[in-house]
Amino acid sequence: MGSIPAGALVLRFPGTNLKMLYESSTAYINKSDNVGHLSLAIRDFETEEDGEAEGFVGGIGRMMAEQLNNPSVKKMVRKMLADHDHHLFYSMADDGTEIVCIPGTDDKFQIDDQSIKGLVVASYSTHGEIPSAEQVYGHHVSAVCHRTLLSDRPFIRQEVLDLAATVNGIYEKAFGIMKESGF
Repeated sequence: MGSIPAGALVLRFPGTNLKMLYESSTAYINKSDNVGHLSLAIRDFETEEDGEAEGFVGGIGRMMAEQLNNPSVKKMVRKMLADHDHHLFYSMADDGTEIVCIPGTDDKFQIDDQSIKGLVVASYSTHGEIPSAEQVYGHHVSAVCHRTLLSDRPFIRQEVLDLAATVNGIYEKAFGIMKESGF
């Protein structure tokens, strides 16, 4: 259906940013015109300090950055990234609820329909291995649950082409929620 230029998903922790750098990536829409899929070719990463590592989550972010910057770990992670794309999925329910499936920081698959009004975030683990498109799609379908999906090819097309920016916005909102809750 299309492609997007190279860029980065930026996962934020208090005091640390993890940039997941992707190459040009491919976008798809299913035959029902109600699920968009962005296959991101994340092949490298960078970490950067962004102020003080505040609170528990800030400490975790800083420790993660230190581990990822270890030369042997960096080499291993780059090798794992070289062969597998990360998969993002997008749908909109007919009631206006957006359903997005994205890489998360936890070591399990989660569905959160409470933290951000009008948005269901299905996050998936990349610890140890990057799940296949089929596995991530299955998680997305679980997040859709009983909702009836909007079937609108032009709308879904635009949303999937903008999905990397949308995910960065979700990561930014999650960062704000963490800061407000004192983590």
